[in-house]
Amino acid sequence: MPHLWRALVHIAMAGKRASWGSVTLVSKGKYRIRYWGKDSGGTYRRMSETVHGTRRQAFDRLALLHVEHSEEHGSVTVGQAHDLWWVPWADRRCESGKMSLNARRQFDSTWKNHVGPRWSNVQLGAVSPPDVQEWLLSKSNATAMQCKTVLSRIMDRARFMGATDNDPFSAALEMPVRESRESTSESYDVDELRDVWRALRGSVAEIPFLLCAFGSCRVGESIGVRCDEASMESGVCSMPITRQVTQAAGLTDTLKNRFSERTIAIPGPMGRRVYEVATARRNAGYEWLVGPDSDSPATQDYVKRAYRKLVMSSGIRYLPMQTLRASWQTIARYTLGMEPWLIERLMGHSVGGVTGQHYDRPHENDYIRAVASAYSKNPFADGWDD
Repeated sequence: MPHLWRALVHIAMAGKRASWGSVTLVSKGKYRIRYWGKDSGGTYRRMSETVHGTRRQAFDRLALLHVEHSEEHGSVTVGQAHDLWWVPWADRRCESGKMSLNARRQFDSTWKNHVGPRWSNVQLGAVSPPDVQEWLLSKSNATAMQCKTVLSRIMDRARFMGATDNDPFSAALEMPVRESRESTSESYDVDELRDVWRALRGSVAEIPFLLCAFGSCRVGESIGVRCDEASMESGVCSMPITRQVTQAAGLTDTLKNRFSERTIAIPGPMGRRVYEVATARRNAGYEWLVGPDSDSPATQDYVKRAYRKLVMSSGIRYLPMQTLRASWQTIARYTLGMEPWLIERLMGHSVGGVTGQHYDRPHENDYIRAVASAYSKNPFADGWDD
């Protein structure tokens, strides 16, 4: 017993918490012990006990309880660790502003769709590097990165609470090969964009395509829009760009640069279609404009694979999704006749010069009116939705 007491006392001084339990002085000769163990119903939870006596006797009792309950640590599952320790910790971080609500939604979605189904009923000590490796390699690179983050955070909390010493992520795990970035200097012309839209109609890639090719979005930006953010005015569908879905981090409030946060405006039948889909998904209970799940947006890989498959199977010349912004810029400049400064603003670029940096401060309605006016003079897509 003395060696157990000494092992605990240097960690858990009175009023301070050890990794497994704590001893707190309540009053003279009275101590409260808190520790983790199974209750009479078999639930692993935080428990407490009062000891009357000396501080050393309180630590002796804690050491004895540690021995009695030590075998229970291994029976705690990943799902129990998630519910007992990660969820309350995440709630506190969200309340303090240290974790964004978008990051929390992404974590919860990854747990629900990927991590929970595989690991919820697995004991913490049984999460082995080979099993984790096999599981990660069955995912795309982007999904595997998110899954690794979620599972490792849960294991971190479990270790912090003293429920396990297992750290499967201390091993050098191999991640799935990331799809190589396709690059080309080419772009679609107006007729090709019409044909691509027809090929994508009704698919998960349709709305990202419309937001990129006719709204200036980067691919990640086109996926991170909520249904209730789309509005219709003067024949133009507009929405704020305030977040994106990245390959590595998933849904994030961090855009490429400070100019990327902007309002986009999509005219003609393309805008009507975006608003139609946004309204239908919102009425059906979906939060996000793009994705198969109601509580989280799609990943870039998911959208890009659908886009590539549908375009190539249609016989249309295939160009990567990142070229669609170039197509939009070309149409805006040479078909709609927009001023270069307006194009730069709509693309999320900085506008040079003293006027652009200090005096030119357009409002959301200014963008909508400018795009509506340009399209009314050159309605190149009228009839596309017939």
